[in-house]
Amino acid sequence: MAAQFAAEATLRRVHAAQKDDDMPPTEAILAPLEVDFKLARSEDFKHGKAIAKD
Repeated sequence: MAAQFAAEATLRRVHAAQKDDDMPPTEAILAPLEVDFKLARSEDFKHGKAIAKD
């Protein structure tokens, strides 16, 4: 759930940035998403819900 929220927030930032002429660096957009994914994954591990890697 947290990962989905983070992905949606990232997409909103990307769409908003595309409307502007000044596109922020890709790292500035992806860094918060990576943090949210890591947090969600660590929370899943704490609760015994290991995520399988494909």
